[in-house]
Amino acid sequence: MKLSKEELLDLFEEMVLIREFERKIYEFATTGIVSGSVHLCIGEEAAAVGTVKSMGPDDYLLPTHRGHGQGLAGGTDPKNFLQRYLAKKVVYAKEESVQCISLIKNIIVSELKGF
Repeated sequence: MKLSKEELLDLFEEMVLIREFERKIYEFATTGIVSGSVHLCIGEEAAAVGTVKSMGPDDYLLPTHRGHGQGLAGGTDPKNFLQRYLAKKVVYAKEESVQCISLIKNIIVSELKGF
């Protein structure tokens, strides 16, 4: 499959977006803004973008570990995703945890973070 320069640039921009998002999550984790462990996909951006871009209309993806990249590559709004990650906008809540679930382009992205 031959990609144009514009398509290659779009893929690169998505990888940069994922890297910057993950850096922000890391910053929040190391400064105590979010608690618990975080599973970053830094260094795996190309795999996330390539996986999502190769999906067909009947394909589904359920990343269970380090899934931020696949969600962002699939079109999850980074600002909205970050707000849900920080529990600023609760999607589903039970007791003291927040379950963030997105279904975009047949990709189910789930994050469980505590307050």
